[in-house]
Amino acid sequence: RAGCNVTTVDPVLDADPKDSWWFSNADHAALSRKLRAPVRFVRALLQDAGIAPESADVVTATSVIEHIPTEPAAALMRAAARVLKPGGRLVAT
Repeated sequence: RAGCNVTTVDPVLDADPKDSWWFSNADHAALSRKLRAPVRFVRALLQDAGIAPESADVVTATSVIEHIPTEPAAALMRAAARVLKPGGRLVAT
C-alpha cells in the first residue's frame, strides 16, 4: 500500500541454500517485483539490522519464537521494543 516501507530481517545464521525453505537475495528481489511491493531484505539479527529506533509500526516474528533460546529471544524482544513507535505492535507466534 502507498506509504508503507517494509523490511524483512532474517539472520539465517546456519541455513543451507539447499534447504527447500531457503530464500536468496535474488528470490526476495523477484518476489518484491512480482508483488509490486518493494521489500528490503536484511540478513541480520533485528538488533543488528540498522533499523532506526521508534521507526516501525509493526514488528512480526512468525513461527520463530519457539526456535530461539531464552536469552536470544529476550534480545529479540528488546530490539523489537526499541524499533517500535509508541503504540506500535509486536505480533509473535
